[in-house]
Amino acid sequence: MESAELIADAEGAVDLGGLATISDEIATVLARHKGTLHLEGLTEISEGAAKAFYKFDGWLTLGMAYVGDEAAMALSKSKASLKLINLKQLDATEGHISLAKKLVADDTHDILYMLEKVAKEVNAAVPEFPKV
Repeated sequence: MESAELIADAEGAVDLGGLATISDEIATVLARHKGTLHLEGLTEISEGAAKAFYKFDGWLTLGMAYVGDEAAMALSKSKASLKLINLKQLDATEGHISLAKKLVADDTHDILYMLEKVAKEVNAAVPEFPKV
């Protein structure tokens, strides 16, 4: 926890790309960071960790290939500008549709290079979102 607090207080961009998992508590501390957080190594994020980034005001780069519906909904409500660089799929759920809207609002929907599957309901609700 002490290391996370030091990172949160650092200035500028922080690269934690080697981090594969993140606890809700660590996410809460890291969300205090002012700047950019690179968490490209994450393989999953819990709803609690996603909610922790609600007030994060910077660029947040996440590396999960899939985001659960509850975590997607939480991320969609975040003040952070999101980059989901490894996202492969968005389903026809409320959370995924909200996340698609957030990615369009953040203008990062066009850098989803790993995207393989987008539910037709996502494209119907968010026409600007890439069709796969």
